[in-house]
Amino acid sequence: MPFAKGHVRLNKNPPWNKGLTADIDTRLASGERHGLYGKHHSEETKTKIRVTRREGLLNGRIKTRRGQKNSAESKEKDRQAHLGIPCSPRCRANLLEAAKRPKTEEHKRKIALGNLGKTVSMETREKIRQAATIRMKGPGNPNWGKHESTETKALISQAMKQRWLINRDLEIKRTALGRKARPTKLERKVMQLLYDNNLPFEYVGDGKVVLGGIIPDFINVNGKKEIIEALGCYWHGCQVCYPGSKSQKLGRPDVRGAIYHKFGFHMFPIWEHEMKEPNKILIKLNNWMKSHNNEKTDISSTEISNNIAREEALL
Repeated sequence: MPFAKGHVRLNKNPPWNKGLTADIDTRLASGERHGLYGKHHSEETKTKIRVTRREGLLNGRIKTRRGQKNSAESKEKDRQAHLGIPCSPRCRANLLEAAKRPKTEEHKRKIALGNLGKTVSMETREKIRQAATIRMKGPGNPNWGKHESTETKALISQAMKQRWLINRDLEIKRTALGRKARPTKLERKVMQLLYDNNLPFEYVGDGKVVLGGIIPDFINVNGKKEIIEALGCYWHGCQVCYPGSKSQKLGRPDVRGAIYHKFGFHMFPIWEHEMKEPNKILIKLNNWMKSHNNEKTDISSTEISNNIAREEALL
């Protein structure tokens, strides 16, 4: 029962510590002033205390809060009371030790059940991100002031080269998906054009598909091995808009088309300046698709599709 103004104790005797201070009674003192400072209970005394407490819990003489939960108001009071108080080095060491301690399968199952259905709000995620950013900056970063040796750099370089030699397309896909690439302005226009006219092409420029080290922009999803490339005039060396300009080798449409052809794919280029007349593009695109009607294949059974499926499993 909470104490309120005017509360009358049923027991007329005052509390044992009423009016006492640490100077008067050593039981209220702390640190070196405490009567038991530096002393330790013997094993026999510890056993007696443990047995007495257990008996008190069994017969109800000692009350516990087992199974009870704090109210939201109580939790908020506790939070405000500890707000701004840094964790002691001993507390940090205990938390670190507990985190490193291996968990049993039963413990993992209980944690999973406890977190089931819970979601972290965007506000909490932002707080976690900001705290991690502050913690990892400057001297707080565990690698602060450290530098890899020449031998370590050589080992890292060798390992990365080996990974790219084993499966270059998979590494390109991982890199692209990690960047979370989004469609460019031109790709969005082409995407809208395809969607409005119900053409069976899907955007894969975010790294879903890699062919010969190149990421195509759009791929046919109806089994035909067709690719559409949205080519920016500046970046891909358009000779109409930028006569005499040169782009990187893999950026040239003829080079990209030749690489796709090795995998049995046909490429239809859409230049940026051509988007000014979308009707002409649709006429050319429909004629180009009709020319491949007799070349329809089940991509899922081809070698390239198997490679894509294997890469998806490895990601």
